[in-house]
Amino acid sequence: MNMVEVTMEFSQLLGKILSVYLLVTSLSIMFYSKYMVTVLKKMVTENGTMMIGGVVALLFGTVIVFTHPVWEGDWRVIITVIGWLGIFKGVMIFLMPMHAKKWAMFFDSHTKLMSAGFILFLLGLYLAVNAFSQVI
Repeated sequence: MNMVEVTMEFSQLLGKILSVYLLVTSLSIMFYSKYMVTVLKKMVTENGTMMIGGVVALLFGTVIVFTHPVWEGDWRVIITVIGWLGIFKGVMIFLMPMHAKKWAMFFDSHTKLMSAGFILFLLGLYLAVNAFSQVI
């Protein structure tokens, strides 16, 4: 079996990409949480939008998991876990759409979404500090 060898440079690249995504998304959630609750409710009620989200999550999750199977005890494991969460989200949307909608509607309040945004911000910040500060 051929194992994928993941270089630190590749981990840094994925870490940089994911940190920027997480930081921008989390700031958007925190600054515009009431608007984002409205957007979330709209996305959940429109099946096509939900399915597109499932395609994107499954596709990017699979790419991350297959190209970055790192399970070492450092910051890079977060990238792999994000990939697996993407796969999980995509599978949930495709195979159990009603459960996925219920799960998404857990964040239907300003307070819950703000809390999630803050957690995503901390995760993005942690990835950014590690991915941007590593010496190649």
